[in-house]
Amino acid sequence: MLLRKKGNYLIYLEVGGYIPKSRNIKEMFSKKPNLFNILCFLREKGSLAKGVLVDIFTSNLTLSEIWEIRAELKRLKDQGVKVIGFLREGGIPELFLASGCSKVFVQSASRFILIGFSATINAFGGFFKKLNIELEAIKSGKLKAIPDILTKDTIPPELEQDAKRLIEELKRVLYDETQKFSGDLYFSGIVDSKTLVMNGGGDAVTDKTVIDIVKGEFGAVDIIYPQRKIQLIKIPAKKKIAILNMIGIVGENPYPNFISSSVFSGILKELTNDPRVDSVVVKVDSRGGDAGVAEVLSEGIKILSEKKNVYAFISSIGASGGYLIPIFANKIFATPFSAVGSIGVFLIKPNVSRLANKLGIKTHHISEGKFSNIFSPFKKLTPAEREILQKFTEDEHEEFIKKVAEGRAMPLEQVRKIADGSVFTGKRAKDLKLIDKIGSVLDVVELASDRKNLPIEEYPKIGFSEIFKIGAFEGSELINYFRTIDSCKVLSFFPLYIDRIF
Repeated sequence: MLLRKKGNYLIYLEVGGYIPKSRNIKEMFSKKPNLFNILCFLREKGSLAKGVLVDIFTSNLTLSEIWEIRAELKRLKDQGVKVIGFLREGGIPELFLASGCSKVFVQSASRFILIGFSATINAFGGFFKKLNIELEAIKSGKLKAIPDILTKDTIPPELEQDAKRLIEELKRVLYDETQKFSGDLYFSGIVDSKTLVMNGGGDAVTDKTVIDIVKGEFGAVDIIYPQRKIQLIKIPAKKKIAILNMIGIVGENPYPNFISSSVFSGILKELTNDPRVDSVVVKVDSRGGDAGVAEVLSEGIKILSEKKNVYAFISSIGASGGYLIPIFANKIFATPFSAVGSIGVFLIKPNVSRLANKLGIKTHHISEGKFSNIFSPFKKLTPAEREILQKFTEDEHEEFIKKVAEGRAMPLEQVRKIADGSVFTGKRAKDLKLIDKIGSVLDVVELASDRKNLPIEEYPKIGFSEIFKIGAFEGSELINYFRTIDSCKVLSFFPLYIDRIF
């Protein structure tokens, strides 16, 4: 047995500020390693390091993504590597990351925003009425929230209760994942450094610099940092692992902020037919969107899984269409904090006839066919039209349920019981058999590689041509998506936002 000697080096890991989350256009102009680079670096170099110094301050990472880094640090601690945290400032995610370190120094004169979780749900019904716009909603799944959010003057009690349930689930997971101190500290308000340490959130308040801490804890060591891997000349591999990043709203709009069938169907076919692709890891971070596009991509992954091993990883959120897409993967992983589920569909049709009339616009319908102008935004749905669309939506919902039952090998009735639009934490989703295992994206890659140490290639491939595509830079994704709708579409989308969670 070959024993590998530990090196006299320390890994300095900065978790703060903007950290790229995947290969994207922003990363082309950034020297910072992305989240996957960081995780790979810790896995590759960490076990032989003398230690790790984690410099922690507020970042753009969600609690799920922080959990992935923390899981790697725990793995190193279990291997006997000393992990020291330097907590400068932050909130719940930063304190949660620090709780995974062997020892934590807290910067003096700092404040920590530990105010728990909150979600804001707005009812827009009254707003649209003042604009003389009527939104007609049809849904299947009583807890699909968007139809009620857009059409009602107040939020229905059942939606508010479901949001409270999800927040309670998140709180329980946070408490269960934290062993170093009482979970109540995450909900204690705005606290200073001394109060944080007194309540177990750190080991000592310090005015020392990072260099002083390194010298005191590790002595004279070389310091290495996670790096971006830049390969100027690509040597074709005989076999490789493909990581397919499916991030954003599901809909036909220019990549990269959207998961479109026009882009991803071609990639799925390429992966299916490429003999060099040994296994595929599908990384999903999506609230859903166009149900039709989600179904097309779901079928594409089903075909792929018949030829290759396909493993899915739900990052921060895989809800509605974002859950349907990877349903036929051989195994589905998620973090304990991932948002999973929201099995349901809805349809929104605007009626601007009153606004048009107020503006002096006179509309004349010329049509052939009883239902030919069913999607016209200049008229209200008739009872017969509403009945047709209700059945159509319910049929789409039933197809969603059947695909989940098939992909997850679950009885239909078992799926129907939870297919009301509810979203669950990854931990709860595992109990409900909506996923197979709790783990990080590196755990999924390790399973896919089957200890073969195969090279990894990420898709979609980013080139400079992407910069010039419409929609290439981040904005309000949902607003941009609705700009592309030229007719009424069946949607499967989860609207709830909880800061730094999903």
